[in-house]
Amino acid sequence: MKNSERKYELLLKYLQSELDQKQSNEVKKMLASDEEFRKMHDLLKSYGAERLKGQLAELMPSLRKMSVNMFREYHKPGQKDNIERGLPIFDSNVMPMPEGVRPSVTNSRRLKYKFKGMELEVSLYPISLYSYELIGQFNGIEGKTYQVEMVGKKFRQSTTTDELKMFTFTRIESGEYRINIIENKDTLAVVDMEV
Repeated sequence: MKNSERKYELLLKYLQSELDQKQSNEVKKMLASDEEFRKMHDLLKSYGAERLKGQLAELMPSLRKMSVNMFREYHKPGQKDNIERGLPIFDSNVMPMPEGVRPSVTNSRRLKYKFKGMELEVSLYPISLYSYELIGQFNGIEGKTYQVEMVGKKFRQSTTTDELKMFTFTRIESGEYRINIIENKDTLAVVDMEV
């Protein structure tokens, strides 16, 4: 197991109060000395990781992968500006769907990103072998409309959210994209995703 994965597994178990005294002290030392580790602790705690007690063994591989993805996204190179980055908090390709819940389209994908004060939920639906329709909705914002710009290597489209804070992009090919959330010509936040 890689050292970074071990750290995050210890952190998740620490949040679950499942460590012995020696391991707990080790995590406390890392929290005191490592600012990035402390930020990840605060982030996971704010998302309620400690409430998963009892389900942790079943969810551990998915939680580990999501934690590593969140960490990588948070520490991507070139993020020294003041633009808020959406952190991935759910990906149906990684996390199991709740028991009894299945999407109507078997190969659809759901993603959720968190910003300060709001969330972005994204659903991707295949419309051909290599293209998708993206439907997004913001939660946690009232009375505002946003310009949403999606940029990829061969793709650049822009739209505005409707009264339900929803937006749609069609015919998106597989690849890496950045979604810019814009208000009054100022970029408020960005989300990087792979379709």
